[in-house]
Amino acid sequence: MSVVGGQLLEYETGRPLDGAAVSLASGPGPTRGIGTRVTDSDGRFLFRTVPPGSYRLVVRFLGFRDLRDTLEVAPGSDLDLALSLSVSPIELEPLVVVSDRRPPLGPLRDFERRRERMNGTFLDREEIERR
Repeated sequence: MSVVGGQLLEYETGRPLDGAAVSLASGPGPTRGIGTRVTDSDGRFLFRTVPPGSYRLVVRFLGFRDLRDTLEVAPGSDLDLALSLSVSPIELEPLVVVSDRRPPLGPLRDFERRRERMNGTFLDREEIERR
C-alpha cells in the first residue's frame, strides 16, 4: 500500500486553499473511488493505504478552475504532491435586497428616539468625521 498526500495552493498568490475537495479514483468513468478528502487550513490532504495502480485525481474548489490529472502509484511509495488552482470567478445574477426599516436596537435606540423628537443637537459618525 502507498500514501498519497500533498498541499494545494492558490496559483496567483501561493496561499493555502482550505476546504477544497480532492478526489482519487481508479480507472476510467465511474469506477471504484479511493475517496475524497477536504484540504485543511494549510491546504494539505492525505490518502492512506492506496493500492498500487493508475488513478484519476480531481481537485475542485468554488471560484477556481478544476484540476484533473492522472497518477501512477507504485507499490510502497509515498507521494507528496504540490498542486495549485487558478482563480476562475463565477458571475452571478444581480441581487436586490429589500427590507423594512427596523428601529435601532441597543444604545442607539434612545439616540434615535431623542433625535426624532428634535430635542437637542445630534451628531452621527459622518458628522463627527466632517468636523
